[in-house]
Amino acid sequence: MFLIVFGSLAAFSAYAWLLHHVPVTTVATYAYVNPLVAVGLGIAFRGETLSGRSLLAAAIIIGAVVAMVSGRPSQAEEAGPSPEVAALAPEETKQPEEGAA
Repeated sequence: MFLIVFGSLAAFSAYAWLLHHVPVTTVATYAYVNPLVAVGLGIAFRGETLSGRSLLAAAIIIGAVVAMVSGRPSQAEEAGPSPEVAALAPEETKQPEEGAA
């Protein structure tokens, strides 16, 4: 019952909230952080031990997530929306074309 409530309901609610408030690329990093949370919970509640190998893996995972989140935007993000997306925007939000008066 505990896993149903906290493992599913609370986690899904947090995931949905993040999708509305954080870039999708950042939200996608949850898949990399989940194993670290599981190891931490195992240590805290089940008395599991932390090996050097686990510490090294955790450091690599955290480093990769930090690199993904703090990296510079890709060229596609710098260029703005694609023409297809821009065509779907309402007329009042579109920028006037150059040369149009």
